[in-house]
Amino acid sequence: MRKPATLAPFALVIALSACSAPNSAPDATATPVATRAVSPASPSVGAVPGDVGPLGGLRWPAPSLQPGTLLHDDKLHLSAVPLSGGRPQVLWSHPKADVYRFAASPDGRELALAVGVGKPSGTPSTVIYLLGDDGSVLAVRQTPAEWSIASMVFVRAPTDPKGPVRLYWTESSSGSTFYMTTDTYPTRVMTYDGATVRHVDVPMPWGQSALLLDAYAGNSTSTLMAFRRDNIPTRFQVLRNNDMSAGATLSSPTTWGYWETIVDTDLPTQVAWLSPDDYVVGYGHSIHSESNIPFYSLKRFRVGCEYAGSDTFWSGSTLDAGVTDSIWRMLSPDPTHVLVLGRAAVSGPTPWLSVDVNTGKVTRTSAIWTPEGAWTVVRSAEKPTNGIHSCGGVKWSWP
Repeated sequence: MRKPATLAPFALVIALSACSAPNSAPDATATPVATRAVSPASPSVGAVPGDVGPLGGLRWPAPSLQPGTLLHDDKLHLSAVPLSGGRPQVLWSHPKADVYRFAASPDGRELALAVGVGKPSGTPSTVIYLLGDDGSVLAVRQTPAEWSIASMVFVRAPTDPKGPVRLYWTESSSGSTFYMTTDTYPTRVMTYDGATVRHVDVPMPWGQSALLLDAYAGNSTSTLMAFRRDNIPTRFQVLRNNDMSAGATLSSPTTWGYWETIVDTDLPTQVAWLSPDDYVVGYGHSIHSESNIPFYSLKRFRVGCEYAGSDTFWSGSTLDAGVTDSIWRMLSPDPTHVLVLGRAAVSGPTPWLSVDVNTGKVTRTSAIWTPEGAWTVVRSAEKPTNGIHSCGGVKWSWP
């Protein structure tokens, strides 16, 4: 029997600043996963904060970005980092800012940066900046004290695949305080609709929190890594939203209610979307402690084909599992590759490795990962998935 483990790896995932309880408790009548939630209209959080923090009110060059571009912000420079040779190209030099989350819209027309503010002398919080294709830098959200951004994605509402692309994100309260009524870690899902910030209703079972959102930029479905209060059978559970295909008529841009269970895992490296239809999950189980995952697999799933299982294209012990001293996120620069790190020490600079999802071949790139700042990739604007696909051509296995 596994005993509840410590929260150290979880603290690494969310990279929080301090310990505090949230301002208010959630609804104690949380709806279980894979149900259609009835929710009132999502309340507005208020007007966007405008010109706040180190980047507020600035301008940026808004360069044209090619699909497949690997982007890195090292807290002073936003750069395009080539995977196959050449030096990084600085796109924007900005005042020092504690950038720790990064997301790109389809074709890289807009970027979102999450920047920690208030440290070391003040109370820490986070400002989300939206870098527009017109060169504007707009602060669209400042979190309450001691709340941080866990993930950010640009997606469409699941029931409106032809609708506008919105910025969605998850927020986490720092420390190890739990809502005692539901035994749940304090997290919430938010969105910016171009004018206001709103809460997104994402019902979860007691003991689980909506922690990490991932999606192909501009898609109409997303995956969610739910954090479990205990670690039985694993600390994380990967879910995929199916509001569109399931006919969840009460779903909306601010109510995402129907989630399908995909797989359980202890790897916190998130989900890498290859295309609007295919995505990759790191699948592994910790041994004795959550900092020890000696062996794991990379599994490809396909929207609408999850009932058939997954395609395991790599298994072994040579890739890092993301539970050491440094935080990194698996990325996908194109439909056939994911970017990962090797198991050698990742506390300092180390090359990004590219894994071919068709052959499992691992290739060293010329791009050097560093723990400072944040990374993301630009993906092309594609037609969102409709959830209806042929499942042939791939050797599926369970899970």
